[in-house]
Amino acid sequence: MELNGIENHEHASTSLKALLLVFALVLVGVLGYLVWQQNTAPEEVDNSTQSTASVLTYTNTTHGYTMKLNSTWTGYKTSTWSDPDQPTIKNVEFFVPCAASDNCTSDGTTRTIAGYTTVMVVGAYPTKIWNAFQNDEGPTPTRLAANDTYVFGYSHAQAFPVSWETKAVNLKIDTVAATFKLTN
Repeated sequence: MELNGIENHEHASTSLKALLLVFALVLVGVLGYLVWQQNTAPEEVDNSTQSTASVLTYTNTTHGYTMKLNSTWTGYKTSTWSDPDQPTIKNVEFFVPCAASDNCTSDGTTRTIAGYTTVMVVGAYPTKIWNAFQNDEGPTPTRLAANDTYVFGYSHAQAFPVSWETKAVNLKIDTVAATFKLTN
């Protein structure tokens, strides 16, 4: 009779180990998914915006720069992200509000904000990567400024909704980019 008790105990121990293994695998999978979501989801940032007579000031304290935005940018949001293939490039994507009737979309990636459309991206590029980009074929960001660590560049959206003809002109993205100023 003792042998039956030992066999049942060994069977219970094997079942418990299998159950714990399945639980551990599920836990690792869930944690992995949450980490992936955290790294790929847009991070909405407090824009530290100051408004004075229809001029907004965007301040990026992480990389130490400011830009002046006109009143067409009112209600804008930003998303900070890095491309998984180039994680040392730190991007700030600017979105402005858009009506549903405008059929607005962002760039088709996970970096979308409902009711907003992408208008420009400012990137902080390590100098070596910036220099390598200059030798690549295809579009490259426009240089804004540089410090000891980064070269800053921007690019604007490739297309705006048709109904945005006037608004896109009023955003004056190149004029906004010209106000880029390093603060440290």
